[in-house]
Parts: sequence; C-alpha cells; structure tokens
Amino acid sequence: SYCVMIMIIAFLIMMNNQKSVNCAQILWQLLKFYGCDFDPNQTTISISEARGPFSPRYPISDDVSPFVVVDPIQPMSYQGYMQPQPARNITKNGFLIGTILNEFFTAYQTLAVSYTHLRAHETPEHLVCRLLLEKK
Repeated sequence: SYCVMIMIIAFLIMMNNQKSVNCAQILWQLLKFYGCDFDPNQTTISISEARGPFSPRYPISDDVSPFVVVDPIQPMSYQGYMQPQPARNITKNGFLIGTILNEFFTAYQTLAVSYTHLRAHETPEHLVCRLLLEKK
C-alpha cells in the first residue's frame, strides 16, 4: 500500500546516515524498528520534513486515525483561494496499523529465532537471504 511504501521510505531516510550497511541488514533493522520499537500513537511520519521523517505526533484536522502519515505529494491541501489547510493524513481510517506492525514483528521474530540456528558458515546477511529464498 501507499502508506507502507511511505513507512519504508521514511525508514530508509533515517538509515541514510549509517555507513556500510547492506540490504540484509537494512531489512533486519526495518523489521525490528517497525515490529518492536515504533509507536504509531506517539509518532508522525512525514518524509517531506527537513528535520527528519519521524516526529512527535501532531493532530491533523478532524482525523480519527490511530496513525499519522503525511502525504508527501500533497503535504498541505488548499481549499478555496490558496488558503493552506492542515496536512493530509494518508492513513485516514487506517485501523489496520496494528495488523501491519504485527506482521513486521512476526517477520522479525522469525529471523531472530532463525539467527540462533545459524549454519556454521552463515552470517546474519546469509540467513536473511536464505530465509527469503526458502519455499514454504
């Protein structure tokens, strides 16, 4: 979904300052961040903010969503004669965020359990690749 794509982009922006990370490490950290550390009730995601993609949650108009992700294409809406309105939340009625975050957690837990059973020659990056390629 559009919202999940913005979540992933926000995470990649946050990771941009880290050196020497590969795709497997990024995936591992993404799953851990959204599955274990991220609190949607306290955080707003906005990839168009200069201060970074994650900030303390702020209200957006009459929004009742349990989660706020600001639309990067239309961060402010204009009604009438160029009068700015509050930012547009793309998660309006996005009550499945708990399910989405739980899927991140489940994937992270699967990797974490598998990590304890690394094959002798495997690195964590090899493990991620092997698990992604295994057939169910």
